[in-house]
Amino acid sequence: MKKIIVILILIVVLFFLALFKKEGLPKVAACPTFYYMLEKLEKEGIETIRTESTGESLRLLEEKEVDLVISGRGLKKGEPNFLFEKIGPGYDFFFQKELVIFEKEMEFVPFYTNLSKEKIREDFPYINSLEKVEDLGSFLDQGIIITNNEIKGETVHIFKEEGSRVRLSRLPRLYYFDSSRVDLVRTIVKEN
Repeated sequence: MKKIIVILILIVVLFFLALFKKEGLPKVAACPTFYYMLEKLEKEGIETIRTESTGESLRLLEEKEVDLVISGRGLKKGEPNFLFEKIGPGYDFFFQKELVIFEKEMEFVPFYTNLSKEKIREDFPYINSLEKVEDLGSFLDQGIIITNNEIKGETVHIFKEEGSRVRLSRLPRLYYFDSSRVDLVRTIVKEN
């Protein structure tokens, strides 16, 4: 009888430890471009929320419904200044106004960058016109800017012919209020 009581107590203790551990994990939201990152987090027992847009994800963070947001764009005017860090490969594409283009249309557009032209051409083979410049902001009205720095410009959305987003046309960021919840997510997302 003592063994049964000890086993039952052990089960109850383990149950509460598991419950406490689960509550200690962050809750993460992301838009469709980064659902694949949420899948990695879910495998580790982290609660996730799939949203329709970065704006919706950021609203959940602002309302403290989630602890972290994975996003592929910089903050827009009027959005809170969340802390963030870059968590994966990709680029930011900017223009003087928000723009949507297909990957194959990139050959008809002039591009400007402060990054390695060779690497960009490797990642985006459809680009024909690419010039390396220093003052990116002064070229917003002349073509599309490719960078991994924050600049004031509108987002350019680049899609494949079948309608999915070109993954490297987004620079994944992790937005948050509290940096103590970032390490686990950063590690899981970056290691896969």
